[in-house]
Amino acid sequence: FFIGGAKIIRACILYARFDPACMVHVRGIEPPICVPLSHQMPFYRERHQKYEAMPAALAGYIRQSRGALHMIDVGANVGDTILSTTPQADDRYLAIEPHPKFFKYLIENTCWVEGATCLQIACGDSVGGLALERAHRGTAGVRLDHSGGYRVVSQTLDEIWAKEWGGADVNFLKVDTDGFDVAVLRGAEALIRSKHPWIFYECDIRLTENGLDRHMEMIEHLANEGYRYIVVFNNF
Repeated sequence: FFIGGAKIIRACILYARFDPACMVHVRGIEPPICVPLSHQMPFYRERHQKYEAMPAALAGYIRQSRGALHMIDVGANVGDTILSTTPQADDRYLAIEPHPKFFKYLIENTCWVEGATCLQIACGDSVGGLALERAHRGTAGVRLDHSGGYRVVSQTLDEIWAKEWGGADVNFLKVDTDGFDVAVLRGAEALIRSKHPWIFYECDIRLTENGLDRHMEMIEHLANEGYRYIVVFNNF
């Protein structure tokens, strides 16, 4: 599927503005996963052995040290990160994905995971609304000017966590929202302070408004909340 003439066929289909659903075998994920043809994640995982390998390793460590995995995935996309953790019977997942295109794939891919709850909502540092860009190559950013794209409701993660899980234990918090990650963490202060989960988040200063300053402030904020170590690495 990913080699030879198939690449040309794929490019032609996408050029014609078609983006059909495909079932693909992806490195590090069982069973096969359903993704839009335009999604780049299967290519990245195939080409780079360590691409997105950390969540699976971290999930294994959390199970050994804290018991069952209680994971909140903000920016769950098509559910690939959740599936890469190899869900176990006692695990719980709260998967949050605001984009309508990716949300339908998230539902399809996690429907067999008994402990998974999927929500189509955005997370931020306040209650309100956001505009999402149209999906492209497996991602979709946030429009801070609220123009165009898809309009979605935004809540703080603290509010969602309290409503959906009743403030129950969280030991793994993953945030991947293409530049909105600091805002998500700012809206999760009660969760972070009380549960002290492992935090895995995208730190991309190019995508974040006032990126360097905001991410350095977040690192300082986490230090004030009792975190003592940070590991910085790229996905490859």
